[in-house]
Amino acid sequence: MKKIVIIDKEPIVRRLIRLALPKTETEIFDFENFAKSFHFIEGIAPDVVLVDRETIRGEEKLLERLGSAKIIALAKNLPESETLLFDGVLSKPISPTGLWEKILDLI
Repeated sequence: MKKIVIIDKEPIVRRLIRLALPKTETEIFDFENFAKSFHFIEGIAPDVVLVDRETIRGEEKLLERLGSAKIIALAKNLPESETLLFDGVLSKPISPTGLWEKILDLI
């Protein structure tokens, strides 16, 4: 079972992603604020972290402390220079169709 963390300030985005992921293959956690929730996230030891780029702006160093977790940015128009911070990028707006397959392709 994959542990997936969703970090986005928009509750509707977190809900949409949660609904799009398979319930039998994943354990899903979601947070609105990365820095305030970091100690919880670190304790979860996630396999995948889906993170809104704007939500974590200025907190990038914390991502390095998540060990082997694959970090996937959720972003609209992410500059090429910033893509190197992440293991993958999903463009916003996110379509729920095939989201799980896209995540599997990135990890």
